[in-house]
Amino acid sequence: KEAGQKSAVEAAAKAMGKTSAAVHRRLKAAHLNYNWTPHDFVGLNTQKEEGDLPPFEEVYQRHANANAKYIDQRRNGWQRAFVVPKAPFGVFFCGDPHGDNKGCNLIQLRRDMETAVVSKMYGVSMGDILDNFDAAGPKLAPKQAQNRMSKDEGFSFLRWYLGFPLWRAHILGNHDKWLGEHGQHLIAEWANNVKVFDWMARLIFKWDDGHFSFLAAHDFAGHSKYNPMHGLMNRAMQDGTDDAYIAAHRHNFAKGDFPNGHRERHYWFARAKGYKDWDSYAHLKGFEQQTEGHSVVAVINPFSETRLGRCHMFGDVSEGAEYLNYLRKK
Repeated sequence: KEAGQKSAVEAAAKAMGKTSAAVHRRLKAAHLNYNWTPHDFVGLNTQKEEGDLPPFEEVYQRHANANAKYIDQRRNGWQRAFVVPKAPFGVFFCGDPHGDNKGCNLIQLRRDMETAVVSKMYGVSMGDILDNFDAAGPKLAPKQAQNRMSKDEGFSFLRWYLGFPLWRAHILGNHDKWLGEHGQHLIAEWANNVKVFDWMARLIFKWDDGHFSFLAAHDFAGHSKYNPMHGLMNRAMQDGTDDAYIAAHRHNFAKGDFPNGHRERHYWFARAKGYKDWDSYAHLKGFEQQTEGHSVVAVINPFSETRLGRCHMFGDVSEGAEYLNYLRKK
């Protein structure tokens, strides 16, 4: 930085003819293989004379407003409101595709996405579109080599998936974030102006005299082997400002709901399994492998006279579409 460069990584990337993400991966590999960190270099004198320091008022003027703007964006930028007609509508929460994995049920994925489009649902992608094991470091790179799809074929799937005429929001999962900054920019570009959220999003659907709020996350903190919705329910009890809590990530399906009399609210919960119908890791470790509940459909009825009837959750997209069409006709 003292030489006028933005960062040492970018300077190295430019000199090597590589991307910054590639240099970051090599640094990570060096740390994993040789326990080397970028702080191991010696001989650079970073101390300055007191007279060389800029006056603090200049520092304050340069950064105070920018910091305030950054804080506001991070605190409020993960929420989005949609104005919808006062009519029954469906929200399709697409479970983890892992589209380049040879265990991905591509037939079911395409069928569910097309059903959601025909039924005019609002689509929310829950993350982990590709495996991206090779981008996670040398330990996981061999797993990427086991996939049948090439890297280019995987990115072809990624572009097709993001460009499907369905989405209202994309949530990044851990596999998506392994692509690094460059990959996330690519996702945002192919998403065609659909908002991309980091891990979690609050999505509020508003009509004339009411609204319904979803808190959707790739996953929520907290885990229990006895209750696959423990993290979701825990967030509802702590927060409680949303109507429904949706997650994915763990490759198992579950749904449920309960009233909270103290808050005069009714909460709904669902976890989408995703489309990886065969997982060698789960098989070896003895985890259950489900074949239903790939995605979740929430059907909202603004005309319901009860809180209980306001929302119905489905783990079968076709069944959710049938109920939605029934409500529309009714």
